[in-house]
Amino acid sequence: MTHPKVFVLRGPSSTTYVAAIEPAQEFGLRLYLEGCKRGWNHAEKKVAIGDGAEWIWNIADQHFPGAIQIVDHYHARQRLWGLVRNLFPNHTPCQFAGRPFCLPCYL
Repeated sequence: MTHPKVFVLRGPSSTTYVAAIEPAQEFGLRLYLEGCKRGWNHAEKKVAIGDGAEWIWNIADQHFPGAIQIVDHYHARQRLWGLVRNLFPNHTPCQFAGRPFCLPCYL
């Protein structure tokens, strides 16, 4: 039994994802092409979200100049706690919210 081809139309506010295991330069082009398909050039606000790795910001600078660059929540927290541990190396872990370090203990 054969099925007719089905074409899915995406809404303008739908989310798309891009993933690949390839060199950064090729991945950057893949992101750029997806951005073009999604109307990047017509966006009022342009934002690039990444984990803070230098290669990601290099891609953002090359393919999405002028975009606001934001570190994602998970990696921002990870870096913040690393900073707190470096600033307060002798601090013993607190029990606040079950986290080993918490900002209220330092404020």
